[in-house]
Amino acid sequence: MDKDRNASLSVTDICDNTTVNRGTFYLHYSSMEDFLSRLEDSCYDELVKAMNQIHAQVHFTSEPLFDMIENNKNLFRYYTFYSRGVAKEKWADSIKEYLHTRSNKWKKYSEEQLDLMVHFLIGGVHTYFVSFYEHNFENKQYLIDSLDTIVTKGTRGMNQLV
Repeated sequence: MDKDRNASLSVTDICDNTTVNRGTFYLHYSSMEDFLSRLEDSCYDELVKAMNQIHAQVHFTSEPLFDMIENNKNLFRYYTFYSRGVAKEKWADSIKEYLHTRSNKWKKYSEEQLDLMVHFLIGGVHTYFVSFYEHNFENKQYLIDSLDTIVTKGTRGMNQLV
């Protein structure tokens, strides 16, 4: 996938570029679709772990998400550049569910409004993650501080960081 982002990935491609033979691949996965589906599930599972850490904290911080990216670089690369979007949609759905059940502030919005807001939020957060990844994991604390400020105080709070 890194060689040609538009190419379709095959079992042969995986076996030719790893130490896994076809028999071993099919021992673990029934098809290429099964492999990609499980890869998406792994991406989502890592997001859920990080989100659970965030929800367990008294004060919001996005640090667990940045730690997750640092600790799962290849999985994040797949999630960002190659995935079919299943993990992103599951993530959006889990955030909407969380907001609907835990926050009175968000209950007044329709499902469509909430959907738009959550996807907008995820798009912005994702931009931070891509920047972090593409800049070799530099400026982590600045990215955490600025993202946390935007989430907790809105864009006006950014004046404090500038």
